Amino acid sequence: MPEANETVEDDHMRLALLAGSAAVFLFCWRIGVLVNDSYVFINTLISLRSGQLHFTEQIVELMYRGLIPAQPGLHVVDGSIYGRNYGQAFLALPVLLVVEGVTLFLNPMIIVAAVWSGLISMCISEICKINGWPQTITDAGKAVAIVLFGVNLWLLKPITIEWSPYIALQLTSIIVATATVGLLYQIGRSMASKRVGLLMGTFATLASPVAFWAPLSKRHTLTGFLALAALYGLYRSRVATSSRTAVQYRVTAYGSVGLTAWIHSIEGLLLALTLIPIDLVTTRTTLVRSTGVMTLTLMVAFLPFFITNFLISGNLVRPPRALPSTTTSNITAPVESNGSAVGVYGQEEAVTQPEAAQAGSDATGTLIDSLAAGAGERLSTFLSYIGRNMITLTEPERWYTTFVRNSYAFLSSHQFTVPAQDFAVLESMPIAGAIIGGLALVGYRAVQDSWDAHKLLRNDPRRIADAFVILHAAWLIIIYVPRLPLHTTYTVRYLYPLYLYGIYAVARIEFVQQTVHMAWRRLLIYYLLTILLGGAALVGLLAVLDSNPSGFNRHMDMYTAAFQVHALAGALSGLLVGAWSIYAAMKTISGRVGAIVLGNAAGITTLYILFASLRYFAFTSQYAIPLSRVLARLLGAVWGYIREVWKTLTHCIKYSHFLIIRDRNWAHSWVQK
Repeated sequence: MPEANETVEDDHMRLALLAGSAAVFLFCWRIGVLVNDSYVFINTLISLRSGQLHFTEQIVELMYRGLIPAQPGLHVVDGSIYGRNYGQAFLALPVLLVVEGVTLFLNPMIIVAAVWSGLISMCISEICKINGWPQTITDAGKAVAIVLFGVNLWLLKPITIEWSPYIALQLTSIIVATATVGLLYQIGRSMASKRVGLLMGTFATLASPVAFWAPLSKRHTLTGFLALAALYGLYRSRVATSSRTAVQYRVTAYGSVGLTAWIHSIEGLLLALTLIPIDLVTTRTTLVRSTGVMTLTLMVAFLPFFITNFLISGNLVRPPRALPSTTTSNITAPVESNGSAVGVYGQEEAVTQPEAAQAGSDATGTLIDSLAAGAGERLSTFLSYIGRNMITLTEPERWYTTFVRNSYAFLSSHQFTVPAQDFAVLESMPIAGAIIGGLALVGYRAVQDSWDAHKLLRNDPRRIADAFVILHAAWLIIIYVPRLPLHTTYTVRYLYPLYLYGIYAVARIEFVQQTVHMAWRRLLIYYLLTILLGGAALVGLLAVLDSNPSGFNRHMDMYTAAFQVHALAGALSGLLVGAWSIYAAMKTISGRVGAIVLGNAAGITTLYILFASLRYFAFTSQYAIPLSRVLARLLGAVWGYIREVWKTLTHCIKYSHFLIIRDRNWAHSWVQK
């Protein structure tokens, strides 16, 4: 009976977490393009809906052409223009068909508003069931949800069908982000307890960049989820009680590798280089049987990747990203209906299919030769790239600007200068500072206990999962850190899986678990205080900065300063968390201080997500949830009021100072006379 009650409570907790996280992501959803290469994904999706992989004149001439000449991500093969991230586009295709079908009858945002209200009602209802609160509170929550739906319906703006492809991409990303929160809960639930799982899911929703990237149509949400799926599949295959269940979870892990490669080939390779060696070293079956299962699963998992590459480039292992990039002349002269196109140099070229795609009876031989030659070429390129990156990793400044503090710089782009809006990893997620103490504790125990790493990996599934996280994080660092910092990555999005692994690592630390179990109320109080008091102070500070602009561009200068306020607060908070974690690791205690610093760090990240959604990136007035637009305007009004009051006070002080000096000079001259 206790087990049944525990299962029911687990279900309620999971539903409350998923409903709450989805409601947060929908609240942050702005219908608009933040990053230029999102246009490529939109047009790629439109191409797939039209039943083809390449762009045609009709597709390029849509409303999404505006920034095409300046955007990255387009590639050309024999005069035909192709996009990238085809795996992401294929996953969004069913969502696009549903959105377009709904748009024929009513505004799809009506359904989104209804779903958002339903999620709020569900979250309140599940929380009431977990805590045993009276039915009155549940009914009040339902009434509030109905009122919110009515208000959103009243404020709703019409949206045209042209936005359907981008809405589909954003909605797909939100769904995957919600699934990521649920997967983190499952990982924490399986490894420790329901409360640890709840901690991981809550941190992902409110104290990490997950909520920032969830409404945006970038690949990082998808690849991060698939990396977690591989981790979860590997762990569950080691704790499974039957060989059949273990094989099913291994298939899940390897399937995640194939899908990742379909979305982004290099990240799929890194995931494979992480999963395969750890799986082979720690498998409980014979090597021959394990190798057979692994090979067959990988072949099936990589089929979409191989087929897409072959249809575009004629090479199974050459993805679109490895193809020549387009130029402005490619874009402005799309493929004509007569089968010819204007090439890079303005000369008309015959549009032909890749040679390998024209193979007839020798198709099998061509495929094998293509695979062998392409694999050798890609492997050679990859190894040389790794060699160059290892040299670059010896630069301390690059590590500091990527992981600790990244002050903004003015970079030249397209003949005009704009300030970069970049956070380091610690600035993006201050709770990651606890990993410092966790590493110190692990090192101390390793020295004291003389750990046998191979024995631990063979016997402890949690250590296997830890090894997976460490190895994959190392691969990501080797590949991406030498390229960083790049211009305007916002939260080091290339290292997005590291944030998920950071949440995993923080939740695995014993003194963090103790803090949550012993002082979760204090943590919640300081989290709310940080949002309320810190939010008010932030509005006032930024309004004051806005009242006295300086530099070349008033708008960008003020927002750059705002970003740096958030970044500095995040870095300081992260360092406080790190200092506390070292003390907690040495004393093996958590105490009340842990709840304060963790609540403060989580609140600072939440403030950034809110301000980014409602103020900094309000590049469009179209919000999926109309109440978000109202709050954005209210925040802008308060901001403007404080700015004008400060300007008035400043002018009064300056004028008073002028009068005092004038009267003093007059009095001095009168005395002299």
